[in-house]
Amino acid sequence: MATKAGAAAQAVTSAHLTYYGGRVISNVRVVEVLYGTGTYLPEISGSTMGSFYSQVTNSTYMDWLSEYNTPAAGGTNQTIGRGSFQGKVQIAPSAAHSGPLISDSAVEAEIVAQIGAGLLPAPATDAAGNVNTLYMVHFPQGVAITHHGRTSCESASTGFCGYHSTFAMGGQHLYYAALPDVGPGSGCATVALCGTGAPFGNQTSVASHELIEAVTDPDIGFAPFVGPPMAWYDSSQAEIADICFQEPLGSILGSDGVTYTVQKGWSNSANACVVSRAAAPPTCAVSFSKSTVPSGDSVVFTLTSSGPIPTGSHAYLYGEKDGRNDVNGLDWGPPSSSVTLTNAFGLNGTYTRRITITDPNGQVACQTNDATVVFEPPKCAVSFSKSTVPSGGSTLFTLTSSGDVPIGSRAYLYGTKNGATDENGVDFGPPTFSYNLVNAFGLAGSYARSIVIRTPSNVEVCRTNTASTVFQAPTCQLSFSKSVVASGDSVQFALTSQGAIPAGTRAYLYGYKNGITDETGVDIGGPSFNYNIVNSPGLAGNYTRWVITRTTDGRTVCQTNRTSTIFQ
Repeated sequence: MATKAGAAAQAVTSAHLTYYGGRVISNVRVVEVLYGTGTYLPEISGSTMGSFYSQVTNSTYMDWLSEYNTPAAGGTNQTIGRGSFQGKVQIAPSAAHSGPLISDSAVEAEIVAQIGAGLLPAPATDAAGNVNTLYMVHFPQGVAITHHGRTSCESASTGFCGYHSTFAMGGQHLYYAALPDVGPGSGCATVALCGTGAPFGNQTSVASHELIEAVTDPDIGFAPFVGPPMAWYDSSQAEIADICFQEPLGSILGSDGVTYTVQKGWSNSANACVVSRAAAPPTCAVSFSKSTVPSGDSVVFTLTSSGPIPTGSHAYLYGEKDGRNDVNGLDWGPPSSSVTLTNAFGLNGTYTRRITITDPNGQVACQTNDATVVFEPPKCAVSFSKSTVPSGGSTLFTLTSSGDVPIGSRAYLYGTKNGATDENGVDFGPPTFSYNLVNAFGLAGSYARSIVIRTPSNVEVCRTNTASTVFQAPTCQLSFSKSVVASGDSVQFALTSQGAIPAGTRAYLYGYKNGITDETGVDIGGPSFNYNIVNSPGLAGNYTRWVITRTTDGRTVCQTNRTSTIFQ
């Protein structure tokens, strides 16, 4: 935007620069161009103007412009930093582009011609290919420039003190500023136009105005209306320096000890016109995308940083595992990164991580927070499908495991039967199984079972819970169908057996008559029977009977209840 002519100094109370998606200049490289022969301010024909460009581009006047960095989403992802002065070149414009009145199109054509002839340096770019070079074109006394129907230094209402613009060359956007003479005798030297100070101060004021506008909105020359490809712009008050042109001028102290006059620019952050602003300190943070990571799963560890992080800074990782230091300054790379970490076997534990960002000189630029994550070990569990298993019945004994269980791992069985250890690490198969266990004869008892899964090198992977079940013994029941049997009548004497009864099992009768033992283990038949007994003469009495069933090798299978009847 053109540096406006004529206004009384007054403070700006409100404004806001909106981002429209366009480029900025990342690290401006100023080339001072003298447009032909003629009379220039002594500071321009000499080296003082170059000193100004050298000092102002590498000062706090540029630092605060970082608040106008562009976003990656919906923008050009650029960071504004300090710039540099690339030197002064005095060109000899062609006759077609010379004279007392020169149009902006002639200025652009001459810049292209001078670059093509190798007399002006070609535009330099940043790493992403965005142009950094800005040609600051100074004109001698007696030369006026026209731009969008207006003429430099013409009058307070229609003139301008300078402007910056854009044009295309070979697929690149070229940036320049046109700066007419503001010395005595020029229209720009009057109180109503381009300043009330000394000529050189007025010149640096105008130059700084166009400089910071070009940095924050370089492609305005391509914008037919408010919108893309503009960068930062206020739809009612224009560009960063236009907003502040009525404010009192500011100054910077160069590292050369010279104080230079500059124009203020609008800061959205400060909500004011400023020359410099204390930069917010760098900020950085680390985070895990999950607080708990199951075995075999992954988590994203992210480092973010913002603010004035010096170029070339590196991130160094520090932290603890289970409260003990396990990493102490590992080079983690650039100051912003995102890494996917997998919870592989053997990594389980509680991790705390922090990062220190260090500049190329070894100075700490930023220290992050602590971020903590828990890497869980593989999980495993055993279960019985039934808590009680009748003799001859079955139950499923199941082992499940999840996570990063190494290939070749095996399950080892531990447990007790009736409280006494009966399994002490037998290989029970792969780390996931489901076995059908049958309660066969001889297995009756209360079982507790657990599993330890180990790798082929005998490293413990997982230890299960303890699961319990009761294997019941075979059952048998003895009965008389009548409690009193009349003389001559009969009664059913029955034995029923259930469960895993071994083949060949026999029933042995025990009992007494009228309180005196009369049966001591006579074989009375198979493990189930139903006999009809007649109360014949001579059998009267009170009978109590029970049965023990035994295998062919004499092992007890079941002992019945005692049952009684009276034979009258």
